[in-house]
Amino acid sequence: MTLEDHPIAACWPMMSDAQMAELTDSIKKNGQRLPITIHEGKILDGRNRYRACLSAHARPMTVQFDGTDPVQFAKDINENRRHETPSQRAMIAAKLANIKLGDNQHKKEGQPIGTPSTLVSREKAATVMQVGEASVGRAKTILAQASLEVIKQVEQGEISVNAAYEEIKEKAPAKTKSIFAHAEKHCEAAKRELDKIKDMDPTLQPELRKIIKYCQNRIELNKPTK
Repeated sequence: MTLEDHPIAACWPMMSDAQMAELTDSIKKNGQRLPITIHEGKILDGRNRYRACLSAHARPMTVQFDGTDPVQFAKDINENRRHETPSQRAMIAAKLANIKLGDNQHKKEGQPIGTPSTLVSREKAATVMQVGEASVGRAKTILAQASLEVIKQVEQGEISVNAAYEEIKEKAPAKTKSIFAHAEKHCEAAKRELDKIKDMDPTLQPELRKIIKYCQNRIELNKPTK
């Protein structure tokens, strides 16, 4: 049976081809020294080891994750092997944010700590990776809008999140700016419609105003610089 990568593990970059070849050779000569950690039937830690074992035609040695916080576990165990820059940590946090946690996470006493709809929030991801939420937001923008080459450069620590983010803002096409202008226009239209229905159902006004305010705040937060 082929094992898949757990979404949490996939937030960390894989080894380079040269590093993978070196690990494969080591396993051929010395065997697998560290087990692969499995969570929810997928690889939580040891993706590189697993692939190296397959390449070396060695049977992978696995253990089951028995902790209560798989995100913190992944962060801690990777921190011991890697020396990530704040920008690299921000990119990892951006991938972690909004990952769904499974329904089979339980404390040892049997008390559930998650449900199928439980998400890793941006705040949680930022806290675990020890970066600011603003940096996570910029990293998300990079993942969504930057080229694969730029994303790889940030993930490898060659350029910072801030530098890549500023590059994106400078290259923001006119079409992107027109989208925000269009969204602002619709927010204003929604406010006018709200005024029209205020006498029909006054109880809806507080909630509708909250929604409109939220939309306006999001537009302002993500608006490209002129």
